[in-house]
Amino acid sequence: MAQQGPSRPLRPIAPRSFPDPPTPGPPPEEGKIKRASMACTECKRRRTKCNAAETAGSPCSECALHGRECIVDEFADKRRKISAKRTEESLKFYRGFVEELLEAIRSGDGPSIESIVNIIRSGASHKEIHSVITQILSQKPREDGDLLDFRKNATPDGKMPDMTPDGWP
Repeated sequence: MAQQGPSRPLRPIAPRSFPDPPTPGPPPEEGKIKRASMACTECKRRRTKCNAAETAGSPCSECALHGRECIVDEFADKRRKISAKRTEESLKFYRGFVEELLEAIRSGDGPSIESIVNIIRSGASHKEIHSVITQILSQKPREDGDLLDFRKNATPDGKMPDMTPDGWP
């Protein structure tokens, strides 16, 4: 019969030793790679390393080396608070715009609703549509006298303040 198992003797098992706990304090900066939180448009396009954050006011080293225009667009970075705040303001404006449109349709008569639809179908800009809606709402107060929450910010003449987000046609 053949012998089963290893032919040489097993070595004894020793208890596991634990390393000393790390000393509290700041981690060493030597091995860390510091990454820029934002790159200029040229470095993004070419996918090169950018140090625009370190060279505030002057071009990054890549753009300076190759004579390119170094532009840092803070609004292009979707991770930043500035971009989130701008998006939030834009959404508030659009919501108010839609609520005004609905209010004008609800409280308007046939010809005024038809004028709203015609201006929308004509391909007018958002500002032109908004001015028509504001004009209709200022002419026709609601019968029940109830103002919607979004109308509380209206000026004394009944018009909404200009909250047009940048980039609207």
